[in-house]
Amino acid sequence: MSTMPAELIRMIAGAIDSNSSSEDIKTPASANTPDNLNQAFGTLTEVRRFNPGDLVAWKKLPSGGSLKNRKNPQLHETAIVLEHFNEPLIIVEDDAGSPYFREPLDLVVGYVDKDGNFVILHVDSRRFEAANSPSTELAELRERLLCRQIFTPGMLVTWKPGLRNRVLPLPGQPVVVERTLEGAIHDAKTRSGSPYFREPFDLICGLLDADGEYAAYHYDSRRFMPYVLPEAAVTEGAVTRGNAKPKRRQRNVIA
Repeated sequence: MSTMPAELIRMIAGAIDSNSSSEDIKTPASANTPDNLNQAFGTLTEVRRFNPGDLVAWKKLPSGGSLKNRKNPQLHETAIVLEHFNEPLIIVEDDAGSPYFREPLDLVVGYVDKDGNFVILHVDSRRFEAANSPSTELAELRERLLCRQIFTPGMLVTWKPGLRNRVLPLPGQPVVVERTLEGAIHDAKTRSGSPYFREPFDLICGLLDADGEYAAYHYDSRRFMPYVLPEAAVTEGAVTRGNAKPKRRQRNVIA
């Protein structure tokens, strides 16, 4: 979303800081012409239904602006639809002075961030349109996310390629499954603009932190796959076992 002075946001909401005057606030008068506002409203009210797998992008306006209201995805980036709700989620976590107050979130999309990870967001579908550029990468990441696997306690698992969305475990490192949950749970304190908003936690895994202490975390199981030892480690283990001297059978001695 384009930057806007905090005083301007509060003014629009009817709340001006007592230390501010109207002369201190510079409104973008050149942008807010009747024609531009009518175009923006008309573009917003052009509603369409998206299907899972559709590629979308922020709607652009003839005036040069857009209906983008989040930092990510970027205006030039493409996202892929994961789900389109029949009824939007109405979130009241923000105060009435926020542009996100009671925003109708009815579209779940995924995009690739600057670190190459697949990020999932809840957005307002009215702000999006069909994307012109195809993306094989997004389609593959969506299929990889939807390919669920069965995990059991004690299994070693790791991130699927491109689906890491937490600091730990590090790429390529394993964690151990403590347990799986029959129904996913959500972190109710996560705000709607976060990529962790309503993330379905159904997997609890343990790992050793930097201090060597064991810690357990909740994850989205769709992002994980069984951990496979690197080929070098497997080969080394096979050589070690092959060079080991056979143990002599120990006779049972009867006193």
